[in-house]
Amino acid sequence: MDDIWLITEAIGWTETQLACCQIEVARLDAEVLLCHTLGVNRAGLYANSNQPLGSEDKSRYRELIRRRRRHEPVAYLTGEREFWSMGFQVTPQALIPRPETERLVEIATALLESEQNQNAVVIDIGAGCGNIILALARELPRLKCFASDISPDVIELASQNAKRHGLANKIKFLAGDLLDPYHKLDLEGKADLIVSNLPY
Repeated sequence: MDDIWLITEAIGWTETQLACCQIEVARLDAEVLLCHTLGVNRAGLYANSNQPLGSEDKSRYRELIRRRRRHEPVAYLTGEREFWSMGFQVTPQALIPRPETERLVEIATALLESEQNQNAVVIDIGAGCGNIILALARELPRLKCFASDISPDVIELASQNAKRHGLANKIKFLAGDLLDPYHKLDLEGKADLIVSNLPY
């Protein structure tokens, strides 16, 4: 690339680079990573498409592209993933929320949305970044929510996401293996619904 690298040129060049690595959504990834680098949304990206990248932005962007060419997930590169129209911080310590998991939230919400279940106790096992339990807590604010994960670091990540969405006081986060943390709370037989999307 030339020393002067316009936004539109950067996107085109990156799309070609990623496509050569068998990345199916090469253009989208190019746009998302450039948006992340510049701190703009896609509309802002194209509104300024003939602007040159600064040297620092160019260097950061090239590093992201280098990592993406090695098939590192975009969500880990940006540290962010959207789920249920909510932004979640993600790290390699937790699985990236997948769009099809929103179906689990839809089913759980349908089971719980009747008036008599509004105060239900819901347990999320293997909570990861907290996407499932946080989506449920936002949809049905009167739920009593608990979430556990075997990794204390992942529980901290989920807690940070809860704070980000103003839901920290709605969910009790517990570190431990599967149902072990809930025995200490004497919740046996008192949970109305258990949700989980554990790794295979």
